[in-house]
Amino acid sequence: MILQNLTLTQTADKRELYVRSEKPCSKFPLELGMGGSVSFATYYNFFSLSKWRKYTSVGELRVVLKCRGAFKIAVDHHLLAGGFEKVDTLLSFESDGDVDVVLPSLPDTGLLSVSLTSLSECSTLFGGGFCSCGDAPNNVRIGIDVCTYRRESAVEEKIGTLDSFLRSCDNGFADSVEMFYIDNGRTLPENLGSDTHSLKVHIIPSKNLGGSGGFTRGMMEIVNSGRFTHVLPNDDDASFDPESIYRTWSFLSFIKEEYKDAHIGGAMLMAESPSIVHESGAVYSGRIGKTLNALKNGLDVSDPVDCLRFDAEEDMNYFAWWYVAVPVSYVKDLGYPLPLFIKWDDVEYSIRGSPTMITLNGVSVWHASIRGKHLISNHYNYYYARNCLITGFTTDNLNRRNVVWAFSGAMFEVITYGYENAELMFKGAEDFLKGPDFVFNLDPDKLMKPLPVKIGKLDELRKEGNFECPEEKKIRLLSLNGLLLPRERDVEITSENVDSASFYRVGKVLYNMGNGEGFIAERNAGKALRAMLRGVFLMVKTVFSFGRLRNEYKRSLEKYSSEENWKKIFEL
Repeated sequence: MILQNLTLTQTADKRELYVRSEKPCSKFPLELGMGGSVSFATYYNFFSLSKWRKYTSVGELRVVLKCRGAFKIAVDHHLLAGGFEKVDTLLSFESDGDVDVVLPSLPDTGLLSVSLTSLSECSTLFGGGFCSCGDAPNNVRIGIDVCTYRRESAVEEKIGTLDSFLRSCDNGFADSVEMFYIDNGRTLPENLGSDTHSLKVHIIPSKNLGGSGGFTRGMMEIVNSGRFTHVLPNDDDASFDPESIYRTWSFLSFIKEEYKDAHIGGAMLMAESPSIVHESGAVYSGRIGKTLNALKNGLDVSDPVDCLRFDAEEDMNYFAWWYVAVPVSYVKDLGYPLPLFIKWDDVEYSIRGSPTMITLNGVSVWHASIRGKHLISNHYNYYYARNCLITGFTTDNLNRRNVVWAFSGAMFEVITYGYENAELMFKGAEDFLKGPDFVFNLDPDKLMKPLPVKIGKLDELRKEGNFECPEEKKIRLLSLNGLLLPRERDVEITSENVDSASFYRVGKVLYNMGNGEGFIAERNAGKALRAMLRGVFLMVKTVFSFGRLRNEYKRSLEKYSSEENWKKIFEL
């Protein structure tokens, strides 16, 4: 069975993630002249010995290549040693035609790669991959769970891409994957996907109940169908290479019995910079200063050294729902997500069950920058603050001493002139204090709506002040970061680099959203002081109510995450 295919892309700015060659290589077949070479020592084509040997029952490995002409072929082993890449050739041979070779005794760690050099004037590589020497012990079927809201073009593109890939598969994979679209906007035609060749598509109209409502509806459909072993939540605006789905399926097909509870999580790569990792698994902690820690953040996986760093395992306790394969048995044992609707639903659901968590190179999505989106979708702040507290209380990851951490986000918004954002966060904390019966019985049709933000063109906005680059200054606590002192200057900052130190004695701030647009926020000492006092009051109230609220939220967990409760919400 093919464990992972050699894969290519036609997208120029992603090419280094797939192949290294002197000439552009965008699709198979690849034609190489005398001396022409191609290396698959890349993020999408490395084979992780570390993960496959630890978590799966795969023993011997084969390299299979479909070729015409003469090639010199090398299989290399890559390790990280002292911060540098160490490469050893495990196998080197010449071949005239197709290749099917069993690899010799293999190490337990590191990455494998294949490279080819043409020994004739016209040699052609039609494809290939790493294969097992035996059949898969597990019959894996994946239901892809996509929650969408009025993104018709993205829906059609994802369906078309996956369907095209499935048509090229002849090993049972095409019959093992179906796609469920939960249509929160009720705008998708019911027959969408009826013209696909291999992919079964299900369109399920639903009320607009945010991410947790949409994904939970998909989970229920997939679990109750009785046809699947795994649910795979996937953001509608997160694009993926179908090889990621295949690799997830093949890995789970060989996973050892002791890891049957494992979640396979996809990394998020930045759509604006396709080789840069935003997150590959993450850590939530209720301790002050730890917050949400995105792992592998900033790695450039077009660099082989960073690919090796990506492969290194770290402790993590949640995967975001842009891509994660969850066993159906996990859902049956644990129940469904809490009706948080927006934000923290994926965090709470992962932490609640403490599953084994596995990442793989080449299992990933591309997603647009999140920070810029959140600056204008400011209603997220309400859910962020409210659901952060709920998660901390239901999972015992927040104690009375560290309650201050849960309010640090609101205080940061005050310091960075996001006064409306802070008010929304305080409203979230106030609703949390009313207890689980109030929060979880809020009318889901009346979800918090974003407050208007005056967006303008940067060129026009820059005329409204003398905006400078922010200076590195030490925060002055006694002056409340300069709030009690006269203004000195105006600054322009990017949405990805909001540092409170840059706001010291600043009057106006131009937020550059990175797309030629932005908005201006202005210092207001009165608003800031009132917000700080409100935050302190809510923090003290939370501390004094801590024990009672923790018990109430923990007792409510089973009731509000149950299928019966969700059916009532969905009016089923």
